[in-house]
Amino acid sequence: MPLFLFVAAALAADAPMQAPPPNDADGSTVTSGVLTIDAKLPAEVLVDGVRLAQTYAAAELSFDIVPGDHLLRVYTHGQPHDVNVAIEPGKEVSVVVGRTGVSSEQVDAGPTASGSVPVEFRVLDGMASMIRIAGAKHTIPQGERLTLDLPVGTHPVSVRSADGTIIWASGRLTVDGGESVVVQVAEGRLPEVSGDGRFDPGGS
Repeated sequence: MPLFLFVAAALAADAPMQAPPPNDADGSTVTSGVLTIDAKLPAEVLVDGVRLAQTYAAAELSFDIVPGDHLLRVYTHGQPHDVNVAIEPGKEVSVVVGRTGVSSEQVDAGPTASGSVPVEFRVLDGMASMIRIAGAKHTIPQGERLTLDLPVGTHPVSVRSADGTIIWASGRLTVDGGESVVVQVAEGRLPEVSGDGRFDPGGS
């Protein structure tokens, strides 16, 4: 089984081309997990010895990874830093690469309580936007709206340009339940949330 499914975002050179999602032994599609790298400085990223990306400046990268235990190796200033990451279906592992080393945190993309809430995403101005939530991508034209029924809980989310190459904001959208939630996005701005939810910026 191949290590990675495809690179979801790349502000880096030499990223691998998109590949079709692998199938399990019974023919069903494997549900991926998400590995997010928030590099504060130039870095080379490898997983289980496979080179995924090389950045030449600070960048945020996201990869869809086959579930399982993997060895993440990040080179900064020519020095390797190793982190063991456990990728689970529908969950995100966020890794911050800083000048003092590498740290990681697993984020549960699933619900922490029962039920779901309608969440409406609105693109206010600027160009069309791509909303990425726990590995799923949704492109919204300028001035349009998208409504998703999201489980109560915390979800990794990023707001990008329509082609996915420019990240305007990334963090976690928490849906508390009860009222519906409206998320207003615009080019180069943090999302504005109204209703029973909140957005917390950051890559970890």
